[in-house]
Order: sequence, then structure tokens, then C-alpha cells
Amino acid sequence: MGWKFKVGNKVEAKKTICTVDELAEEINKIIGNTDFSQQLATELLVKVFTEKKETLEEFKQKHKDLGPDKLQKIINIANSKLQGDL
Repeated sequence: MGWKFKVGNKVEAKKTICTVDELAEEINKIIGNTDFSQQLATELLVKVFTEKKETLEEFKQKHKDLGPDKLQKIINIANSKLQGDL
């Protein structure tokens, strides 16, 4: 899943790779639509976080029909997954 270097109780460096499928699975728990979850996960991981072709604000505007609460949960999950917190 990733790697970590531990020194005592401190994590000195960590790298976690989150796949689109893993993120889509988490998003699906929020919105209950497998195909759309896959699309959202792909957009977040590829366009927003990897290629930086789209900002989080643009992503939020494009998908504002989901509502601010669901959007924030989706973004929080993506951030957590990418940082290896989940």
C-alpha cells in the first residue's frame, strides 16, 4: 500500500498510493452511485491532484448539484487517502 520510515513514535516519511478504485469505493458509500463514483474519483485523482488541470474550486462548481456536504466529504476522503490517513 505504501511505505513508512519510523523513528521512535514519529513517522519521518510516508508515501501512500491511492487507486481510483479505492477512492471510488469510498465515494460510493456517500453518493450510492457506482459509475458516478468512479468518474468523481478519476477526476479528483487525475485532473485535480495529479495533473493539476482543474482546481478543487472548479471541481466543486462542476459538481455542485451533489450539495456542499457531500462534496466536502468526498474531498476530505480523497485528501485522507492520498496522505495515507485511512
